[in-house]
Amino acid sequence: MKASMKFLKIFLVIIVLATVAMYAALQYVMSRGLPRYSGTVKVSSDDLGSATKIVRDRNGVVHIEGKTERDVYFALGYAHAQERLFQMALTRLVWQGRLTEIVGDAPSDPGVLGHSSLLEQDRFNRVIGFRALGDKGMGAIDAASLAILDSYARGVNAYINGAKSLPPEFLLLGYRPEPWTVSDSIALGRFVAWGLSTNWSIELDRILAIKELGPERGWELFPKYIPSGPYIIEPSVKKYDPRGKETEARPLPVSPAELSGRMAAALLKIYDTEKFGPGVRGFDVASNNWVVDGSRSKSGKPILANDPHLIHTLPSVFFEAHLVSKGGLNVIGVTFPGLPFMTIGHTPGMVWGATTTRVDNQDLFVEKADPNNPDHYIYMGKSIPYEKRVETIKTKTRKGVVSEKITVRSTVHGTVLNDIAPELGKDAPPVALAWTGFSPADDPKGFLLLARATDAAAAKKALSYIGSPVQNWVFADTAGNIGYFASGYYPVRKRGDGTLPAPGWNGEYDWKSFVPYDDLPQLDNPSNGVIISANNAVLPEEDYPYTISYSYEIYRAQRIKELLETKKKLT
Repeated sequence: MKASMKFLKIFLVIIVLATVAMYAALQYVMSRGLPRYSGTVKVSSDDLGSATKIVRDRNGVVHIEGKTERDVYFALGYAHAQERLFQMALTRLVWQGRLTEIVGDAPSDPGVLGHSSLLEQDRFNRVIGFRALGDKGMGAIDAASLAILDSYARGVNAYINGAKSLPPEFLLLGYRPEPWTVSDSIALGRFVAWGLSTNWSIELDRILAIKELGPERGWELFPKYIPSGPYIIEPSVKKYDPRGKETEARPLPVSPAELSGRMAAALLKIYDTEKFGPGVRGFDVASNNWVVDGSRSKSGKPILANDPHLIHTLPSVFFEAHLVSKGGLNVIGVTFPGLPFMTIGHTPGMVWGATTTRVDNQDLFVEKADPNNPDHYIYMGKSIPYEKRVETIKTKTRKGVVSEKITVRSTVHGTVLNDIAPELGKDAPPVALAWTGFSPADDPKGFLLLARATDAAAAKKALSYIGSPVQNWVFADTAGNIGYFASGYYPVRKRGDGTLPAPGWNGEYDWKSFVPYDDLPQLDNPSNGVIISANNAVLPEEDYPYTISYSYEIYRAQRIKELLETKKKLT
């Protein structure tokens, strides 16, 4: 009996010691990579020109003060890396199409990631080519913007290189993040813009319905949106000239025989129609903003409200920050970790907010393969070679790393989707995706100028540089001005309205340009003193000389209008 009791005591002591050891080990691992919130960090003078402060208030919001903008954005990169390095690294792996290289393949919930497996997601992101868009976009950015992006990247890397240990996620995965680059920030910007773009999956839904139900019933199931108010730009406030615009009620540019229901269904499988993915489900179609001028407020000054409706994640998709430089920068708002841009915020002189315009900036083109040469397609009567690039996808497995190569083809219209839709079959015509985000723009210049804007006019000028994403921007300034601007690239089609896939071989439905700046939807100090933007129709589609979209939402804008009208003077 005594022997058994002694054994039991020893056993219990061992259990306690083992538990304590495991707890201590867990605490050690989980404490790795915690940010330093006090003290001094020394970095190279090549990176930081003068002493710069990073202060966190009681809510954890970062306040950065430096001599120059480059110093401030360097410190922002450092602060992002301090608190969000794994988030930044993981997001980069997603848009690079390298997630399986680090974590291996696994089934995924399409409702969260937009794809049924991580490998499918990697393939899709390689075909869209966000990484290549980052490299390509560098050529469109001016020297001043490049300098800020470079300084931000240096700040991120200063933290990575100087940290004694990185967050525990890196230890558990056996992965150390590569240095952050200017190209990474540009690519991330396009990845976010992709999540705010619309239409190609709706084109497939519609043609599938037409194939299965016939043109009349198919269009009944997926009709063109019939715009109704409230509009962002009310016709009573500002009227546009349609300039002889012609629209077809039920166009059918490419016959269901050329893009069969089976093919449409196969293409839909690579992209869940209910999700804006890939990789981040957060960009569901719902965001609100409104602004009223001083005539509608008790204070006599404008009031602006904004609710972006992005997904709740841990950590948040947003990172609050306040940036101040002696050169005049003074802005507070929210940033995306990985980008040195203030997405929504205010300066001492003005404030701005954004919602998604739901502009139709994606089209599908059914191409005609050259029967005599599998490496060519037919366009305008000529045989043209595909542009090609080879992507190598590595997948981590228990037995080692498995590699596969996919050849990504592009036509004059955009990326060919067939190579990631095996159900299409080899005899299916190539289907190319056109997207305005494939066209470079100096988006960084727009956002960086916005952070320095002192009034509504300067805000609108800054926004004019942004090509992607297309957003409904509202703004107000301390002088009492309010305004609206839907900046960005809107395709101008030679023919058609983007509601269905179009033939690519004859050039008749090609994009010929983007809507010029002066014609973009905009509003300054409307006579009714209010602007409401909640993914509702920008204006009556039949009045505008170009196509904006046939996919809007109404109910939230109606409710906002109703509530704003309940009081003569708002607080």
